[in-house]
Amino acid sequence: MGITNITATLERQIARYLGERIDKQRQIERIEKVVDSLPELRERVQRLTGLIAAAELVIREQQPDWSIEKVRPLRRHQHAGAIPNGKGAPMALDVLRTSDGPRTTREIALEMLASVGEIAPDKDEVERVQRNVEAAFHVREDKIVEGDGGWPQRWRLIRPSDELNGFSE
Repeated sequence: MGITNITATLERQIARYLGERIDKQRQIERIEKVVDSLPELRERVQRLTGLIAAAELVIREQQPDWSIEKVRPLRRHQHAGAIPNGKGAPMALDVLRTSDGPRTTREIALEMLASVGEIAPDKDEVERVQRNVEAAFHVREDKIVEGDGGWPQRWRLIRPSDELNGFSE
C-alpha cells in the first residue's frame, strides 16, 4: 500500500525537527564551552589591565605628556576574512568546476561566501575575496584557467576536472 500524503508530510516535518534539534544541540555545546572558559578569560583581562597600567607607568616616567589614546589596539593571529587561509584558490576552482560557463571573479566570490554561510556579506568582504580569487587565477592563468579578456573578465577552466587533483601547478 502506498504512503499517504499526511504520512509523507509528517515525515518531512519530523526530518526538519531532527535537523533543528541537531543544530540546537551544537549551539548549546558551543555556548557551554564558552561559559566554561569565562573565569579564565576574566582572569586574563584583569592581568592584562595590570600589565597595561604598569607599561603606561614606565612610559609616563620618561614622557609625562604621553597618552595611551595614541596607541591603536593590535590583535594577533586574527583572520579577518570568511574564507579560511589556504582555501581560497581550491574553493574558487571548485566553483568553476561546477559552473555552467565562464564566471566573473565577483560571481565566484559571492558563491564562495555563500558556501561558508555568508548570505549577505559586506562590500569589503566581497572585494577582499574577489581580489584573492583574481590573484589566484592570474597565477594559474593559461595552465588551469583562462580569462576571456573582457571587462569584467570572465574565467573558465581549460583543463578537465580529473587533471586538477594537485591544481597548484
